[in-house]
Amino acid sequence: MDQSQLWQPARRIEQAFARAMRRLARRLSRLVRGVYRPEKIIRLLREYAGSEDFLNFAKAATMKMVTGLFRDVGSGWRQAAAANGRGRELYLTLMRELRAGGKGERLNQLITDTTYRITALPEDIGKDVAAYVEREALKGRRASDIEKEIQQMFPRHTKARAELIARTQVSYTQTNLIRTRAESLGINWYVWRAVGGGKGDGRTRHAHKRMSGVFVN
Repeated sequence: MDQSQLWQPARRIEQAFARAMRRLARRLSRLVRGVYRPEKIIRLLREYAGSEDFLNFAKAATMKMVTGLFRDVGSGWRQAAAANGRGRELYLTLMRELRAGGKGERLNQLITDTTYRITALPEDIGKDVAAYVEREALKGRRASDIEKEIQQMFPRHTKARAELIARTQVSYTQTNLIRTRAESLGINWYVWRAVGGGKGDGRTRHAHKRMSGVFVN
């Protein structure tokens, strides 16, 4: 197995979190279905953003993703240690780190960060609606036409926003867990790997592809 694959988020964790975000997108779309007045759409989104149901959903989805990655990254370190010349030393250090109370603080921070991103989604969508209405009104378009377009584009736009959160937060959490663990072992260098292999995948930036294989502090 290519050791670089040990540090890639488990696909099942990423997919499960993405499914949760798509469920949220569908829930938001249903919430405003048939509502044509932009100001009412924004009000409904803000009300839902402050609801206990939504906050519980955001916390549960985040907790499942972050703790799943924590376990997965720990498994990756154990596999890497077994294949490394300093395997036993790395393994013992990892065990101490896993037992240490400090991991709880870091996990809580990652959970807080991701939960905030999710809970900000309805408000962000509301701002997008308001900005769109303002732009189109300045063009002299009729309010009725703008309202119809909002209903047509809302589900697609909301889903795209939710999927972006899923991609970025899984990667962000994975990176921070690995960095924290590496620093606890005194490892301050890493090899840059483009997502999807040496040449990256279809979404990899050109600059990131060029960095692949570079040793970085």
